[in-house]
Amino acid sequence: MKISKIIFISYFSVIGIFLLGFLIVGFAFNSKEINKKNVETKTQTLAQFKHVSIGEGCRVSIQNYQESKLTYISSKDSVLIKPVYEIKNDTLFINSTKNNMRYSGVVLYSNNITSITGKSCDVNLREMNQEALDINTYNTRIDIDSKTRIKKYNISLKQSSKLNCWNNFKGEELLFDAEKSTLNLRSQHRFNKIKGKATNYSKLQLPEAKSYELDMDDNSTLKIY
Repeated sequence: MKISKIIFISYFSVIGIFLLGFLIVGFAFNSKEINKKNVETKTQTLAQFKHVSIGEGCRVSIQNYQESKLTYISSKDSVLIKPVYEIKNDTLFINSTKNNMRYSGVVLYSNNITSITGKSCDVNLREMNQEALDINTYNTRIDIDSKTRIKKYNISLKQSSKLNCWNNFKGEELLFDAEKSTLNLRSQHRFNKIKGKATNYSKLQLPEAKSYELDMDDNSTLKIY
């Protein structure tokens, strides 16, 4: 009899645990659906600019578009927190991308950007197609998607910066100066020219090119893909 009671109690205990698990999963799923309904996209139209300066802690995605604008997501249930930015002369300064949600970041649309400067921030280049681009970073990560095509890159990476394109880095000419930084660039086609300098334990993974002019110290490494 005691054994039967133990089996009976254990059986319903297991069922109870499974039911509790389903309730928790269901609650989490419903919460996600509710959160999605409470999220909205905000858009701010921008005046024309050519240069972008991105401040510490910011997350910015940059994409070509016929007009200049800044978009970000916001929760309807919280006090609105806008990105902090200003345009001086021909430069857009993005000082903060924090918002009232766990994910903080903005998407910047423009078709006139000639240079990007970043300090201790994260930048994504998406679907950009243009003749040339200057990139200057300090302790910054930049990721380039496979749809971006820029004919000539002029890049300066300082203090643990990283420039990544893991799939089909597109261009014709790459000029760079890497100091204690990393370039992870893989491509399915050959560049015309790659010229650069690497110092202080920099790590280079470069695509094939018709010509190379590389100046590297003994502590830096190179791989050609």
